Formats: sequence, C-alpha cells, structure tokens
Amino acid sequence: SAQSSSGVKGSDTFDDIPEGHWADEAIGWAVASGITTGTSDTKFSPNDTLNRAQMVTFLHRFYTHLVAVDLPPDVIVCESGAPRYNLRSNGDIVALVDIRDDVPAGTVGGKIQSESNLSQCTNHTAWVYPDATVSGDASVSGNATVYGNATVSGSATVYDSASVSGNATVYGSATVSGDATVSGGASVYGNATVYGSATVSGSASVRESATVYGNATVSGSASVYDSASVWGNATVYGSAAVYRSSTVYGDGKVCRDRHRSTSWNTVQEGC
Repeated sequence: SAQSSSGVKGSDTFDDIPEGHWADEAIGWAVASGITTGTSDTKFSPNDTLNRAQMVTFLHRFYTHLVAVDLPPDVIVCESGAPRYNLRSNGDIVALVDIRDDVPAGTVGGKIQSESNLSQCTNHTAWVYPDATVSGDASVSGNATVYGNATVSGSATVYDSASVSGNATVYGSATVSGDATVSGGASVYGNATVYGSATVSGSASVRESATVYGNATVSGSASVYDSASVWGNATVYGSAAVYRSSTVYGDGKVCRDRHRSTSWNTVQEGC
C-alpha cells in the first residue's frame, strides 16, 4: 500500500508513537511524504484533537505535493493562514513552510490566541516572533512583523510591512500599516493610526483618534492624542504633547510642554 511503501514508521521519528501502534506505518508514510512534521521534532501528539489549520495543511500538502494539482484559489482561506503555519495548543506558532529568510519551515514563533490573529495568503510573510504576543481580535497580516516583547491586542491591526517591536503595545482599535514602526516602550491605542514610514518609539504614545504618518517621528515621552496629527517630516519628542485638533507637519518640531495651536511647521523655541 501507499502507507507502507516508504519503509518508514512513525515510531522511527516520534517518541510518543510506540512500535506496533495501529497508525505506525501511516504516520511514517505521512512524514516521509512531507505531509506532517509532528508537533515537535520528537512528538506527534497522537491523542490531540486535529484543528482546522492542521487539517487544511494536510490536505493542501497532499494535493499540491503528491497529486501535483493546483488548488482552486478559494481552497486556501487567507484569513486563517492555515497552509502556512501551525498553531500549537500552548499558543506557539510553528512555520510549516519557509515564511521569511529568518523563518524557515519548522521555526517556532511567538504566541497567538487564534488563527485569525495571524493572517497569511501565499507569498505573504507576516510573522510573530518568539516572546511577542497577538491576542483578542487583533490581526497581523501582509508582511508585517511583531517581535521582541511586543503585544498586539484588542481589535488592533498591523499590516503591510509595518513592525511592532521591543516592549511596544498596539491595542484597542488602533492601526499600524505601511512601513511604519512602533518600538521601544511606545504605545498606539484607541482609534489611532500610524502609517507611511512614520515611527513611534521610546515611551511615546499615540492614542484616541490621532494620526501619525509620512516620515513623521514621535519619540521620547511625547504624546499625540485627541484628533491631532503629525505628518511630513515633522518630529514630536521630549515630553511634548500634541492634542485637540493640532497639526504638526512639514519640518515642524515640537519638543516640550503642551502645544495646541492649529498648525505648526517650524521648530518650536527651545528645541
């Protein structure tokens, strides 16, 4: 039979498959054929419940690698990312294929609460690295990355090529996209949006309905909130606060105290 033709048994690879197990040869065939890699290098976890991600992965590998038939586009559900990684029972993710240059197949990543937290279509490289966490209804997709001790939670979204790192937090209904970066101990939350090539770092915060975009930077212990916006090449740093409907834009710099004029595109006195 196909199951015995490989000559490999599950007990040859996994410590929890005893020789003579009823599925010993079938598991060996699946390993030799590239259908499964187990739940670790030495464990198959035969008594665990097969989840949807694992089942779709098995079917995808069987049809594409053994039968050499291209699956219809609607077979791979991009929202689940099922063919690209496995979600372990402890919340860790494991790459099932090469995701990025530094995430080859078999790499163990960070923790997610459900498959919807990490959305991947074919050729997308979104990844959550070790020690990082994505939970709630939050979503990381596209080519975005979350690493360090960063957390993304609530219904926040991180997508495109954006990154969240260090001890940064993104939560609420906040959005980080484009090539934007949130790092250090910075936080983005509420309905705030950070996009373009903007950076938020240090212990800075962007919150409520504020927006930071373009090449703008918010750093130090600065805060941008209410419906304020920072854009262009503007910088907000130090202990500055930009709030209400204020705008800092162009080459504007705000570095101290609280600034609430309607617009600012020059260097604040003392910066």
